Amino acid sequence: MKSLRNEIEDNGGYHIFSTKRNQEHNYYPEAFNNYPGVSLSDLKINDMITIKAFYIEASDPSTMLKDIYIELLVNEICADTVKDTILTSLIPKFPLNRGDVLEVAEDEILYRKIFWDFYINLHQQRHEPKHHSSGIRSRTLCSLCRS
Repeated sequence: MKSLRNEIEDNGGYHIFSTKRNQEHNYYPEAFNNYPGVSLSDLKINDMITIKAFYIEASDPSTMLKDIYIELLVNEICADTVKDTILTSLIPKFPLNRGDVLEVAEDEILYRKIFWDFYINLHQQRHEPKHHSSGIRSRTLCSLCRS
């Protein structure tokens, strides 16, 4: 079995935390909480999910592994994976960037943001024209897309 460090090197500089792999003794560098996980059947397009990724800082490969939580927007739900757009602004040395599309497996999803539907609905409402008593149309600035 490959070590986590080897997986990171073979996968272009990062490894996505897996709840299945977490059950293997000593695979990850420390004990992690039992994340609730998410079933693919519970996901919808535009849901926001969270994953955890490990990486090695290029400046000092002998250092301990680092980890980061990444927020993703679900674009497509496949049979056993989901394709998502990265929403999180990542550190410059991380091999992925905000806006990149990433495919993740069900056992790699830690959380589904249950309040995300509220923000999507708010976003849609703010982009519908508002009519004032004078009949002039105005649009409120949207905090999601800044338009």
